[in-house]
Parts: sequence; structure tokens; C-alpha cells
Amino acid sequence: MFKIFKHDFLENYAPIVGTLAFLVLCWVFLSQKEGDVLVFLMANFFLFLGSGVLLVLIFTAAVRSTQQKLFGAEGYFTFSLPLSIDAILGAKIAINLAWVFLSMVGFFVALFLAYLCHTKAPSLGDLSPQGLPYVLNALGLFLLFWLLLYLKLLLVLTLLNIGRFKRFAKLTGLVFFVGISFLLSLPSQILQKFLLSPKNALLQDSYLAFYANYFFLDTGTSALFLGLEFFKVGLLYATTRWLLVHKLALE
Repeated sequence: MFKIFKHDFLENYAPIVGTLAFLVLCWVFLSQKEGDVLVFLMANFFLFLGSGVLLVLIFTAAVRSTQQKLFGAEGYFTFSLPLSIDAILGAKIAINLAWVFLSMVGFFVALFLAYLCHTKAPSLGDLSPQGLPYVLNALGLFLLFWLLLYLKLLLVLTLLNIGRFKRFAKLTGLVFFVGISFLLSLPSQILQKFLLSPKNALLQDSYLAFYANYFFLDTGTSALFLGLEFFKVGLLYATTRWLLVHKLALE
């Protein structure tokens, strides 16, 4: 399992880590109290551009590590390794969560460096009254959201390869992804009608309502929400695992 993780990490770390370092530099420039206006504007522009590039790099790494290594030319090699299907899938999940975790760590490093440089950026303890526990909870919640997103992507790629869709594969994959997302959002929307009353009208009947209001929920409601999200994780994983074991036939 570690070898798969290491191989995927070494294959993608250079552009992702390089972009993160660039974003940290831009953040430090932006945090200066006094500075050249042109530098400030350029740092803003490159911060926005670099953030977009980072998202593209992480998504590309996720697709590459899944499509090419599980279903592409390297699929035979991956599944012929003396590893269980759970070890293979565990490595894929771990590496794709690692990119998001690394990005979040980069953000807090940039925040801390900006604060050390006598900037306008707040310290980590000033982010909320709860301080560090709040930050850790937010990080965990974001990782949970990304885990669900990746498992949906993994299931879509599995369905596409089992069905051997050649024509309009990308469009079919998009339909699958939207359909799976809609079905999984229904329990959360039903739960929301009974337990949550968002102040923001835009969040009415939205799956993201629980994520947006998580830190305002009581203990029972937040536990119920997390239990439902982890149930979705288990359902997606079990479905994908069963399809890979019983239905996948690599060419």
C-alpha cells in the first residue's frame, strides 16, 4: 500500500508543492502593511491564478492516479500486485486526501508567516473563539467533503470502465456524477427540513446547508449529520469495491 502511495506522490508532488510555495510567497506579499501598489495588484492576480492552478493540479492528479493506474494501461500491473483490493483503494484514497491536506497546511503556513512579518493577517488563535479546535474541526470537515467527492469520482470512473462507454464518455460520466450526487443529497435534504433552518435563503433545500451551518449545530444534530456523511462514504466505497471485484474486466 505504501509503495502505491509513494509512487503516486513522487509522480505529482513537484507541480503541487511548487504551486503551494508560490501561493505562500504571494500571500506574504499581500500581507505587507506598506508596499508598492503594482506589487500588491500583481500578488492578488497571481494568488487568484495560482489557486485555480492548484485546484486543476489536484483534480488532474486524482483522475490520473485513478483512471490510468486502475483502469488504464497500468491497471493490470496495479491489480497484479500482491495487495488486497482494500489496500489498493486505501492507497488511492490516502494520496488524494494527502494533496488536500497538504494544501490546507500550506494555507496555515502562509497565514503564520504573514503574521510573523508584521502583517494584517490574523494569527491562528484569532480565527475564531474556539481557536485551534475550530481549525482542526474545519480541516476535518473539509477532508470529509473531499473524501465524498473523490469516492463519487471513483464510482463514476468504475461505472464508465465496466460499461465500456466509448462514445460521449465524458458526458456520460458527468450525468453519472450528477445523478449520484443528487441521490446522495436526498437524505441530507430530508434531514435538513426537520432539523435545520438556514438563515441564508440560498441554502434552503441545499445539500451544502449542513456544511455551511455545521459550527452552529447542536451536538445531536451535528452527530446525526456526520453519521449520515460517513454512511455515504461506506456506501460509496462498498459499491465501488463490489463492482471492481465482480464486474471489472481490464482489456
